[in-house]
Amino acid sequence: MWTYVIEYLKLEMGNGQDIVEVIQPLIQIVLLANRGLKAEKECYKIDDNWSVPQQELLNHLRELGVIFIRKRKDGVFFLTQLLTHLSTNEMIDDTSAEKVSNGKVIVETNFRVYAYTSSLLQLAIIALFTEMTYRFQDMSVGMITRESVRGALQHGITAAQIISFLRANAHPQCIATSGPINCLPITVADQIRLWEDERHRMDLRDAYIYSHFESEDEFFGVRDFAQQQKILLWADNHQKLVIVNEEGHEQVRQWYKKEKSKGGSSSA
Repeated sequence: MWTYVIEYLKLEMGNGQDIVEVIQPLIQIVLLANRGLKAEKECYKIDDNWSVPQQELLNHLRELGVIFIRKRKDGVFFLTQLLTHLSTNEMIDDTSAEKVSNGKVIVETNFRVYAYTSSLLQLAIIALFTEMTYRFQDMSVGMITRESVRGALQHGITAAQIISFLRANAHPQCIATSGPINCLPITVADQIRLWEDERHRMDLRDAYIYSHFESEDEFFGVRDFAQQQKILLWADNHQKLVIVNEEGHEQVRQWYKKEKSKGGSSSA
């Protein structure tokens, strides 16, 4: 089934579609499926903002039987047992009634990741936020780095989703030793969140810039007025630049007219 999905994505890429955009809902659905039986009992809203290619992918998943949509107008879908089985690679040993645990991932405090699985889907998900370094038949090794996590964040994956996936797929021995939360080292979880916070450092605002002043007195007059009115965002004395917030632009205009009416030499 996943071979079909991969070939479909290759076809979309050949048609010039943005593969990252197309695959985004697939990643979200697979991450939901990793919650197991609980995920199957819940309904999920079809995002109205999904593009036409994303909606088409959803229809293909419906035809494959990995999701269930009762009526399109309902705007919701359900995960099927087939998807849960394929995404978690859960299986029953023929020689034993004991269920094999889904957990196959070990994360160390040095950010090294050991994935004991041959599931191409699970490895593909792990590779979204991990730099894979070694690949063996039933085990892969990688490193969680700032660059790998930022790459995942740029594709629409959140820090919470990464942390949730690693905890949901943690090795049973890690859970037995440290518990369901600390099976993923706290230092690693906190660092992933910090890397996400780095993307929100910039504060975007509408502003007005003043340049090409006729004299230094004109520049300093505008700068000092903006500073006094607390509308100054930034000023450069060397390049003679003044930036004020959007609300302050009208105040600067009124001040400018007043100064001109006095016969001053300032003009912005």
